Amino acid sequence: MFNLIDRYIIKKWSTAFIASLTVFLLLITILEIVNGFLRGKYTFAIIISQYILKLPLFLSKIIPTCCLLASALSVNQLKSTSELTAINSTGFSRVQLAKIIGLLSLIVAGFLFFLTAEIEPKIYQLTPKLLGEKEAVKKGTFLARSSISGGKMWFKNKAYFAAFSAFDPIKKELQNIELFQTQKDQSFKTIIKAKKAQYLKDNDWRFLQGTELSQLEGENFPIIKKFREKVLSLEEKPKDFKNFESDIKTLRMLSLYQFIDKLKGSGIDIK
Repeated sequence: MFNLIDRYIIKKWSTAFIASLTVFLLLITILEIVNGFLRGKYTFAIIISQYILKLPLFLSKIIPTCCLLASALSVNQLKSTSELTAINSTGFSRVQLAKIIGLLSLIVAGFLFFLTAEIEPKIYQLTPKLLGEKEAVKKGTFLARSSISGGKMWFKNKAYFAAFSAFDPIKKELQNIELFQTQKDQSFKTIIKAKKAQYLKDNDWRFLQGTELSQLEGENFPIIKKFREKVLSLEEKPKDFKNFESDIKTLRMLSLYQFIDKLKGSGIDIK
């Protein structure tokens, strides 16, 4: 497939690419280790673990630059040693040279796409578990991360737990919310379902176009009431739900597409 000249150019380009990548990685490694020690909070093992987990992110940032440098350096080296002139004298055109460099760049771009679409989200998922970190969550609220790609997102408090399909940070609205209020013995007190919940002030939220199920513990059938709007007090505020945005980084390409499609269906401006 590749003749002798093609393989020679590929070798020159690959050497320049690997050299550039090595230099950048060494600089980043030194800076990360020094920065970790300056914080004075972590052991050497934790610093190295954090660096390894951040490595895919670093690679996604420096690979495009290394690719550009490899193209420029390899061509400049061939030109400075008159090898480019000798290659052209054999009938090897500049178009062929551009095709080889373009093909190598496409291969690197494919790897970069796989890195950012598949590897990085997986790293974001595994980071808290691998480092043994317990993320501080205010007022008992927590997020079931696995639910983002498959359905609603859940949060919990001492007096209730709830689920919603999406959060609009501009309008400060929770879409398709279900609120399960519990008693001290953890039995259900009421179940409230609404199309949306709008933040008012303090801890007040206005639930719109919903139904309320009450008296769930008795022998009689639960009472169902429909309402146009209902003001309820929740411990959470809009800033608490912004924590959910960080979990978007854990979504792979297909899951991210499905999540964006779900936001469109909720009427949220995703631009």
